Amino acid sequence: MPIIESALGVLNIEKIASGPRVTVIGLAGEDLTADVGAKRTKSGKELEYISSRIILACTANKIQAIDTVYTDINDPQGLFEIAKKAIEIGFQGKSIIHPSQVELVHRALMPTEIEIAKTEKIVNAYKDSIKKGLGAISVDGRMIDLPVVIRSERILERAKVGFPTDE
Repeated sequence: MPIIESALGVLNIEKIASGPRVTVIGLAGEDLTADVGAKRTKSGKELEYISSRIILACTANKIQAIDTVYTDINDPQGLFEIAKKAIEIGFQGKSIIHPSQVELVHRALMPTEIEIAKTEKIVNAYKDSIKKGLGAISVDGRMIDLPVVIRSERILERAKVGFPTDE
């Protein structure tokens, strides 16, 4: 698991991601912003371009991309929101620095019951359309084709993983 922590690492991300034993790449936001002289913010806006590069390189090489740590251990809501954002843009996980962050990150990674129901409806409708020899279909007024189904299946895969919680 290489961790990208310098400008040189970012410039070589495609080569790093294609390494034969690499299965996941992490982002080291603190190290990287120090290296490039950027101000580190809670929102992570200074890492958006770099995050995109890492996600694309990992996706192209069929490996996982893991987001950087959230250093404010006294801001659970901020961690939850930034972890949700990480999943939304394509990361598969988030690094943590304190045991109190485990459950919050697990919860952020899990799709909501509404998301699960919606994606199940999409996948089931698409499977039915294939059986009937149809192509693109409409579900709740939205055109559904293969890319939408693939995204939906990924959400359902995350839901199947499940994470233990204290609840």
